Amino acid sequence: MKHKVIFTLICTMIIFCFSSKYDSIVNAQDRVGLEVDPDSVLFDVNDMKPGDWASRNVEIKNRGTQPFTYSINVESTGMKKLYNELQLEVFMKKRELYSGKLNSFTNIKSRHLAPGKEDAITVTIRFPEELGNEYQGLEADFAIIIIAEGEAKQQDKQTVIGKIGTDKYDFGSKLPNTATNTFLYILLGLCLIGIGIFLYLVIRKYKKVKQLKI
Repeated sequence: MKHKVIFTLICTMIIFCFSSKYDSIVNAQDRVGLEVDPDSVLFDVNDMKPGDWASRNVEIKNRGTQPFTYSINVESTGMKKLYNELQLEVFMKKRELYSGKLNSFTNIKSRHLAPGKEDAITVTIRFPEELGNEYQGLEADFAIIIIAEGEAKQQDKQTVIGKIGTDKYDFGSKLPNTATNTFLYILLGLCLIGIGIFLYLVIRKYKKVKQLKI
């Protein structure tokens, strides 16, 4: 009877291990293998002026075993005054996918990507020449969202961020921010003085006690 129980437990463990491995293989095969490069920050520009532009390359890759279709969207994540005026151009090789205002971009036509393949896309942000001084000191923050969908309707999503700032962030004289450092230095000096006084009193008392014992 004891041997039967042990045999049953061993069989159960073997079946469990094989089923877990099978599930992991199936899940790996069903997983959408979306990979985006760069994977975090696409634009980080702080000194744009009217007439300036910035271009960045994005690579969208299929690192899975199944084909998928993907789409691209852009959303504002900050103040919209400057965001609403910036111009956006999206090209794949020399073919234009979009040209217009950044805030008007909603999506490009879904594209098919086979396993092991990749698309290279060029994204350009333009600061219109006609924008006046009222846009100085402003910033546009946005997210570029890539969504991939596999044949079994499973999805994967990756987001890269962008920030466009005007020349006022980097140009012009700025007062040094030293108030906090000065306060810390004063506090550190007072602490050191306090420690010194404490040690002096302890040593002085120790010497008096030693003299009395003598």
